[in-house]
Amino acid sequence: MKLRIAFLTAESVTEGAFDGGLANYLNRITKGFMSRGHEVEVFSISNKNETIENNGIKIHRIIPEAKWYSFTSRFFRKKLSSFRWLFLESYCLYKKFIERHKEKPFDIVQVPSYRASGLSIVLRNKLPITTRISSYRKLSNETHGKERNLDVRLEEWLEEVVIRRVCRSYAPSKYLADKISSTLHRKIDVLKPSFFIDLDRSRYDDEFYAKNLKEKKYILFFGGINKLKGIFILLEALKKVFKENSQINVVFIGEDVPYKNRNCMEIVKQELSEYLNRIYYFKPLPHAILYPVLMNSEIVVIPSLVDNIPNTCLEAMAHGCVIVASDGASLDELIENGKSGFLFKLGDPDSLAEKLLLAWNLSQEERERISANAKKAIEKLAPEIAVKELEDYYVKTIEEWKKNKL
Repeated sequence: MKLRIAFLTAESVTEGAFDGGLANYLNRITKGFMSRGHEVEVFSISNKNETIENNGIKIHRIIPEAKWYSFTSRFFRKKLSSFRWLFLESYCLYKKFIERHKEKPFDIVQVPSYRASGLSIVLRNKLPITTRISSYRKLSNETHGKERNLDVRLEEWLEEVVIRRVCRSYAPSKYLADKISSTLHRKIDVLKPSFFIDLDRSRYDDEFYAKNLKEKKYILFFGGINKLKGIFILLEALKKVFKENSQINVVFIGEDVPYKNRNCMEIVKQELSEYLNRIYYFKPLPHAILYPVLMNSEIVVIPSLVDNIPNTCLEAMAHGCVIVASDGASLDELIENGKSGFLFKLGDPDSLAEKLLLAWNLSQEERERISANAKKAIEKLAPEIAVKELEDYYVKTIEEWKKNKL
């Protein structure tokens, strides 16, 4: 059955400022559907109004109409800014989608829970719609300790409206699916993500690694540098790790997110001031530059408090890295402790320090065994497997929608 599939999103790899997990997921999954003969179009928030093609996939780029936002500011006295902007984004995505749907109808629509991008389309609910839950704002805000004022709570509510009103919802991890199911009392399916990266190393750029890190042995933390990703758990663990082993360096790569009006890396460096010569921080790097740094790490550490099978873990496993990750935040759904990586007790710095030191002292033979097992585990997420599962999921969603409509 050939499908016409529409993806509505706030992020796309075609946008310079939006190259996160959601954007990379859409890039992979749309390519997978195209390779199976389906028609795919993406509707994305952008800084331009245009339709382009990216790897053969039609991308509708949409600028939110700021006039409406400015108009409502008069009535809200410039309050609830995030809440109003999410409404605006979803409406502009819907407006462009309907225009295209009239020209050439779609069979099914997928929207993300993130930023409630599907809000306007689910409120009309005239098509079979699924949502992929890449994150759960309420859980993230609570874990991060973010001040949940009215604007933030309304953002959380909009996300939940989308999840409740679509035909079917799914998450990449059982961890997140269970969390949301217990809160919203709605079934959330689990579909593991499609994952593939080109490991052709001739495309990698070694210059950055050679210039900054070539002669060093290091633990690597990459991705968002924030409380949610466990940066402060790692900070406490490193106090013990640095003291125990004078050869260990730590490299941080990613967006440095403020916490209580201070950047996280500022806090890390202050707390570890006596070890500053062993700490290296770099802003986010393109994959071609990042991957040589990843490949040459002794350990990749992922101490997340809340997560959803993140790209950091997938990319590290695909490169056969030795990973130390938190147990109980979805990472344990990929990593088998002692076989394809190491798991430490969630939120426990002492447990993390113990596993980091254990992984650091592995023999070459043990490293090769773990590397091989990590790569093998990732094979289960190959596009030909994961995309077929999602395709079947779409077909069932369409059949259920038609049945309920009659």
